[in-house]
Amino acid sequence: MKAIRLMLAAPGFSFAACAILVGGPDWPTSVLCGILRLPLLKMLLGTSPILVPIIFCVLTGGSMVKAANAEGTDSIWPALSTVFGVVAVTLLSGSGVFFASAIDAYVKEHHDEINAVADDEEVAIYDKNQAVDEECRQKVMEWQALHVLWKGVLVFAVLLNVTSFYIFAGMGAQCFETIVITTDYRKPPL
Repeated sequence: MKAIRLMLAAPGFSFAACAILVGGPDWPTSVLCGILRLPLLKMLLGTSPILVPIIFCVLTGGSMVKAANAEGTDSIWPALSTVFGVVAVTLLSGSGVFFASAIDAYVKEHHDEINAVADDEEVAIYDKNQAVDEECRQKVMEWQALHVLWKGVLVFAVLLNVTSFYIFAGMGAQCFETIVITTDYRKPPL
């Protein structure tokens, strides 16, 4: 987290900051930028490369609709939807890889600088409290420490879960209906 903070707060514009803004998890990255009071324009420009995979996602959906509405078997739309989908998945996966590799490279290159950043006191207190809570939770969750009623509830929950799995696996066709991208949701099911 310290590395991401340093990467985003660095002056100027870097590939590493762009990799975090595009490949990182959306909500936590946005919240972190707000907490750090980073310049909005810089963050928006750093996020703008995500428009490329978004365009391919839109093209995938549009070509799937065209393919579903196409007459005949010689339509180009099914092939285009597949190509656009593969490109979108590749770009989105690649952004995640760039995110991880940028952080890894930064941590290796700026190890001493990252360690020089002081730990946040509130976070340290929270982590300490979480460790105590987790220790208590582990003690309470030991099977031998559970009351017989709770053991019965857990066993019954597992049996229901396994039963629902077999119902869905064995009777999936009766449990679900087939929906395609052009299905009209306003019509009654089945």
